[in-house]
Amino acid sequence: MEIQAALTRFRDHDIVIVWVNRYVLSNDRQAAAYIRELENTYFCRPVVLVAPGPGKPIVYGCDDTIVEHVANTPLINLPWARYVM
Repeated sequence: MEIQAALTRFRDHDIVIVWVNRYVLSNDRQAAAYIRELENTYFCRPVVLVAPGPGKPIVYGCDDTIVEHVANTPLINLPWARYVM
């Protein structure tokens, strides 16, 4: 599996922002399970999912404060990289 992700800091904590297709966020249970898998198996850091949306990207995560921060961050400025899992 290959993903596009950015590792960044928010309030002295590392977070991982993962770019996904919009359909991944159409089911909350699936999206939450994907986040748990990424956090527990691969990154050991909080993960937020981002998908293209009308206008602004759609952001999904378990922590509302982090989600709000990511939603207001210009995503083009993040250090995106490809990760092979």
